[in-house]
Amino acid sequence: MFRDKFWWSFALTVPTVIWSPEVQHWLGFTAPPFPGSRFLPAILGTIVFAIYVPSAILWLPKQVMPQAVGCFKNPSGTGYICPG
Repeated sequence: MFRDKFWWSFALTVPTVIWSPEVQHWLGFTAPPFPGSRFLPAILGTIVFAIYVPSAILWLPKQVMPQAVGCFKNPSGTGYICPG
């Protein structure tokens, strides 16, 4: 699953970087223009972001939120230990 997300995000990131005006300016080249090419970095960047949002939404409450309120995983592996 992670490998699939990695390759999708990598495949979409390469054209995002190539058509980025800043990168073109830094490296001194111009990517081939086509109708809508100025929107390509924003569109593909949003798709790359959207690939990871569902996973983050599912992961965040399980991992980050219990520790944010001072809870720690039970050493036996069953649930969390929370003060008070």
